[in-house]
Amino acid sequence: MGGFRHIMHSVCLVAPLLLGACANVDVHYPDGRVERMSRAQFKAYAEQVFRRQNRVVDGLIRADAESLEVDARLLHAEDAMEDACRPLIDLVSAKAEGRRMELADKLEMPRAAPACDRAVEQVEALLPTPPTF
Repeated sequence: MGGFRHIMHSVCLVAPLLLGACANVDVHYPDGRVERMSRAQFKAYAEQVFRRQNRVVDGLIRADAESLEVDARLLHAEDAMEDACRPLIDLVSAKAEGRRMELADKLEMPRAAPACDRAVEQVEALLPTPPTF
């Protein structure tokens, strides 16, 4: 019985440390920077990136065929944005549909959100008239 108590005591000491570590998120930017954010800050940042990406996509959809010349750079940037933003879009879709995400997918978010943000910036830079926010 002493071994069980020792294990439980160790779990009780270590669990708060592990949970506390989860209170902050290390956000990894494509340029190599790492920024520590609280979970609330990261959630707000990820939501901002998701909304901005949606506005850019809406701008692409609404744009006149004449005002957007077929530009290979824009098409490539749009494809890259779709790929970079896919994990974030999947997370939002899962939450909206009441589905649970795998832990590995959630752990990808601190890299996926900044990559999506950067890809959105690249599409915005190529648009003749950037969407208004």
